[in-house]
Amino acid sequence: MSRLKCLLINPIIKPKDPPYNLPLGLAYVAAAIDSCSHDVAILDANAYKLKHEDIISEISEDTWDTIGIGSLVTTYPWQKRMFGMLRNEFPNAVLVAGGGLATSLQQELMQWIPEIDILCVGEGERTNIQIIENFDDRNWDDVRGIYYRQGEEIYRTPPQQLLSEGELSRLPFPKFDLLPLEEVYFKYSSIPLSPEAMTCKRRLSIETSRGCPFRCSFCIDLPSGTPRNTSYSEKELLYVDSLSMSKKIRYYSPEWVVELMKYLRLKYAVDFLTFTDENFAANKKHVMELCDLMEREGLTDLEPPLHFGSTAHVNNLDREMLERLKEVGCCYLDLGLESMNKDVLSNDLTKGSTPQKNEWGFNECLRAGVYPITNFMIGLPGENMQSVYDTTKFLVDNEIDCGPFFATPYPGTGLFERCKERILEEFGSLENFVTRCETDVSLDFVVNLTGYNDAELLGLRQMVMNHDLEQIVKFAEKKKESLAVNITNIEK
Repeated sequence: MSRLKCLLINPIIKPKDPPYNLPLGLAYVAAAIDSCSHDVAILDANAYKLKHEDIISEISEDTWDTIGIGSLVTTYPWQKRMFGMLRNEFPNAVLVAGGGLATSLQQELMQWIPEIDILCVGEGERTNIQIIENFDDRNWDDVRGIYYRQGEEIYRTPPQQLLSEGELSRLPFPKFDLLPLEEVYFKYSSIPLSPEAMTCKRRLSIETSRGCPFRCSFCIDLPSGTPRNTSYSEKELLYVDSLSMSKKIRYYSPEWVVELMKYLRLKYAVDFLTFTDENFAANKKHVMELCDLMEREGLTDLEPPLHFGSTAHVNNLDREMLERLKEVGCCYLDLGLESMNKDVLSNDLTKGSTPQKNEWGFNECLRAGVYPITNFMIGLPGENMQSVYDTTKFLVDNEIDCGPFFATPYPGTGLFERCKERILEEFGSLENFVTRCETDVSLDFVVNLTGYNDAELLGLRQMVMNHDLEQIVKFAEKKKESLAVNITNIEK
């Protein structure tokens, strides 16, 4: 077959925010394409905050066989306009959608953006290789895990097989060399998550696993990308059910991870690594083996030191593991506590955690010298003054400054399915809602899921940020909601 020219585009995520995080998923897909001896490039619009017109100007002098865009649900308006402009400029290119937006919406996205030729569901490495292998004859039926367009018709192929742990551990290293590391990303290395993370000069992102064993209501299972709104054969149903129900986590071998760390240190002189795993600490055995190998391979004796941070669920934390992580350079863990109210944790978030477990995990991290990052959420359907009080009391007691994110029921999540009728009634259509998801949920909410009006919800978030327990109690009295505390308790 002929040598193809493939372009991957990283959309603008948050126009006003610096580009702290590089597009690791695109770097993996680029490496897969490169391994098949095809030409591949990444145009990182988010790094340079490029306008749509600037992108077209940048790439118009080349002829591209495939052009792919992959990113989050929040980039839908950006992607819709971009695909339209790409089709006008490159009428013969195969336009491919992937990533979180495509995986969450699937057939709907094919209908909303008619310029898309192929939509990839879930992991992109194997699927993109199959697209390239079938490029010459356009026999897309032989590509698993996609939707594709022929004329006015949209077709779906059987689900793609997930990469096994052995296959993950044989992947080529991500194509970091296609990203503007020196020009952009190293300049934004510093992140306020720990002293080491704030003072680092050359930070990159990697992953040591894919997937998560938990089923939090606000999270979509991106690796499997379980297809929705379609019919399946009995065999396909068994496969899809296994993806959606098992929530299996898959690990790169410690040897692969450590070799990548050594490579990045040697080539780019990195001094900090962000492990982007959904749940890095899910398996103690894997974590301990990785720590031991890092030490044996000399990664703990470097000067300047190599630090890292990642994610964890409090249910998986263990004192021995935390102490070992600290020894080999881990300086923070993002715990995603979300709430300190037992009903919200159980009924709204389906986190599998409790307030007591959250507090224990927080304190164990502090004891080990690993900074616990305590993300919180406000505005869930079961939110009440007791839940607002419980979370705020924890923040006050532990002197934590925190601006909770507004709960957002993104398509593909359990929270969305629970609130779907309410969302469609308010927005009139799913597309209108997805367009609104462009909102920065650290500042404003997309949809109010609570029993409070919009002004009250904004006020509640401000009370949490202000640590204003007294005002929370007064507002509860005004709303005639009973609390397990009163003004006298607070004043004492």
